[in-house]
Amino acid sequence: MNINELENILSEVTPAQEKAERIKKWIKPNSTAIAKYGYNMEEKVLGICFTAEPDMPYLYEDVPYHLFEALLSSRSKGKFIAEVFTNKQWKFTR
Repeated sequence: MNINELENILSEVTPAQEKAERIKKWIKPNSTAIAKYGYNMEEKVLGICFTAEPDMPYLYEDVPYHLFEALLSSRSKGKFIAEVFTNKQWKFTR
């Protein structure tokens, strides 16, 4: 593999990256666990970046808007996400 082929591979945008780019507004909460989160209303995609990997979002699909509203109003974003989204019901991509 030459350098040009390697650069092409590294510059390719994955479908998950494209979805993350369609989230226009990311919110940075005062949280030790969550670096930022955002929501795409048209696609019902919730993006969550954890502080351990702040540039690698988990993209949860088919999330109803009322759950995003509940996240917005939750006192602890990390606890809410752990209780609601870190189970097998929610598919995610990275």
